[in-house]
Amino acid sequence: FQNDDANNTVKNSILTGANSTAASGLIVFWNAIPATGNGNSNNTINNNDIGANGNNPLATAIYSNDANNRGNSGNTITNNNIYNWNTNGISVPAQATAAAAGATNNWTITDNSFYNNLSTAPSTAQTAINFVPTATSNGNTISNNSIGGNAPGNTGTWTNTGAVAFTGIA
Repeated sequence: FQNDDANNTVKNSILTGANSTAASGLIVFWNAIPATGNGNSNNTINNNDIGANGNNPLATAIYSNDANNRGNSGNTITNNNIYNWNTNGISVPAQATAAAAGATNNWTITDNSFYNNLSTAPSTAQTAINFVPTATSNGNTISNNSIGGNAPGNTGTWTNTGAVAFTGIA
């Protein structure tokens, strides 16, 4: 999603791939149109399987960051299986000046399953939902997400190697 993509839906799909940097993702809400844009807003990611392609690394499954500081708002991520990532399941980092342009408001992240069933356990710190938009962000809902296990619905065991941190929601 880029240049003010709005009102789109990705539904009932299997999305697999690989990326090696936490500041990107398999699904990305990227930059708005500079100066005049409204952000990539009111998009829906619903009822999908989103994960790594085999044992290839997937640093972040879903990422949002608008370097043009227009704000990506009103996006909904719901009822998805988000699995086999090794840094973030969903990452919405702080955007320094997005508040003046509409911030990162009105996100809904609900009813998703975050899990890991790779044969090789992650060896880096992981965060299922890294949601840190801005101090003025409002209207966001993060609820009823299942975090952990090796299958949807928090069943089975999530296994890490070494002394690595696991955070459910940051």
